[in-house]
Amino acid sequence: MNTKLEWYKLKGKIFLRITIKDNFDEKTAIEISENFRKELKSVSEGKVSIIWNCVDMTNYEPKARHIIQKIIKELKDKVKNNYIVTTNKLIGGGAKILSIFTAFDMKVINSETEIDE
Repeated sequence: MNTKLEWYKLKGKIFLRITIKDNFDEKTAIEISENFRKELKSVSEGKVSIIWNCVDMTNYEPKARHIIQKIIKELKDKVKNNYIVTTNKLIGGGAKILSIFTAFDMKVINSETEIDE
């Protein structure tokens, strides 16, 4: 399995962290979307910040990005911030495209240590 979705504590705050490894394809995006929806719907109040850990992601398919766009837009009322952790310029560029289509600022960072909220 090349994805992992978990509740994660960082600097005293709770985040939903999604780790994606290798190629991010349509099948993986559907799997993430289903789990993402389930986890965010379990949040009864407030908003959650999301860490998209893409450090070990090597590539992504446009169809996968479209699926993630849809789920982020669907659950926008539950999301506070989106952090994309990557040093890969292609993946960072994809995150910026995602920002345009979701009206969310996808904060591209090199390391989780850069998260400050």
